Amino acid sequence: MYTPLSKHYRRTILILASIIFSGCAAYAGLNYNHLYGKPEPQQRILEATSFQAQHYVNDVKPIIDNRCVVCHACYDAPCQLKMSSVEGIDRGANKDKVYQGTRLLASNTTRMFIDAQTTAGWRDKGFSPVLNERLQSPEDNTQAGVIARMLQLKQNHPLPNNEILDDSWDFSLDRDQQCPTIEEMSIYEEIYPKWGMPYGLPQISSIENDILMQWVSVGAPMTSVTPPSNAELNEVEQWEIFLNLSYLYNE
Repeated sequence: MYTPLSKHYRRTILILASIIFSGCAAYAGLNYNHLYGKPEPQQRILEATSFQAQHYVNDVKPIIDNRCVVCHACYDAPCQLKMSSVEGIDRGANKDKVYQGTRLLASNTTRMFIDAQTTAGWRDKGFSPVLNERLQSPEDNTQAGVIARMLQLKQNHPLPNNEILDDSWDFSLDRDQQCPTIEEMSIYEEIYPKWGMPYGLPQISSIENDILMQWVSVGAPMTSVTPPSNAELNEVEQWEIFLNLSYLYNE
């Protein structure tokens, strides 16, 4: 049964977990540097005509749009992770809440394409990668990337068979968010084994999960917007001529 005491107990556990995270993060960071090399932003955004880019558009992006963007799209998306654009995925996550009613000072804005122009610029603003930015190999990309680990966690611990989730699942607007970096993932997996992604929703199908994991394993190549073809440009030009006719006649 849900009571205020149980909520207080959960908050206490979350505070203790945060302390554990901070205490172990430094050691984990050194360990990851030793195992996978030091982090550095990778070039993932490719020309739209490349085979890998087209695989992202046709096979990977539809899964992300259907299963991830429902939560990770708005300005105040969980952990500020915006997966509605490749630039948002590459930018990664941030532990700060965008909307926090108890703060006294305005927060620093983190507007896509405005407050930073590069992935390295977002790292300087406190955003941590959700894709592997260390040595690039299939094993490294799946073990040293937050998205891959979150997907694996959900596959290993799917939702309970209950039709309605109990009160341990918090979907409130002011919920306590956990935004682990890759250095914190091992502890996160121990404390929150059921909090794989998508959070509080059915797991991704095995076929779709295989597609995402294969994409991550090869370095998560992406493309932003496919440029219009000559036929599409010609169609746009014809519509512009048609729509401007009324303007010309009114003169």
